[in-house]
Amino acid sequence: MSTAPPGPADIRYALAATAAPVPAADAAIRLGEAVRSLNRAVVGSSAPDAVLDEVATDVQRLVDRLAPYARPSRYEQAQAISGEGTFANHPMIGPANPCSPPIAMRVDGHRLVGEVGFGTPQEGPPGCAYGGYLAAGFDAILLMTAGINGLAGLTKSLSVRYRRPTPLHVPVHYVGEVEGVEERVVRVRGSLVGDDGTVYVEGAAEVARGVRMAPPATQPPRFSPGEGPR
Repeated sequence: MSTAPPGPADIRYALAATAAPVPAADAAIRLGEAVRSLNRAVVGSSAPDAVLDEVATDVQRLVDRLAPYARPSRYEQAQAISGEGTFANHPMIGPANPCSPPIAMRVDGHRLVGEVGFGTPQEGPPGCAYGGYLAAGFDAILLMTAGINGLAGLTKSLSVRYRRPTPLHVPVHYVGEVEGVEERVVRVRGSLVGDDGTVYVEGAAEVARGVRMAPPATQPPRFSPGEGPR
């Protein structure tokens, strides 16, 4: 099911609200950051098995506590805590989503810039970010670049070119800008760049103009956070 896409002001407000969250998001963001910190401590840990087993028991206790509140979609929570839009728990930019790096977006005229640093949980080759995470970042920034320019829609195609390995634990930034506009398609290009100007990855997307997926209807959860779908 699709609905009309949001306008450029809507997306700009939503990005601004994600950068400066409303008080209603405080608890969810604190939890998201705490779980991200746990993730960083877990991946690659040299802790002995006894410590890992003890922590696993503690974490499972917390999962059991949260399980009654689980939902099959992020959108109910997003609409409650985002202030504007639904980006507060977005999988790539949402501070309340522990799976998010997160990428900090800011509008720069007609361009969109996303500041991020990839860490051990996103490691692919030794010392380098996994290419799938880098590509997911392009999907977010290129689509949102179209949106801030009044050309919102769904990603129709996405391509990335890995020019050199992207290092971990250093600041890098995505930059997206509209390259061309056709009747039904917007072409957007971007790059992932280091502070010294090194280009690590280039990306390009086609965005289907005027199409947006509607958020799913709220339904009771059919599985708990500790399980897969049945």
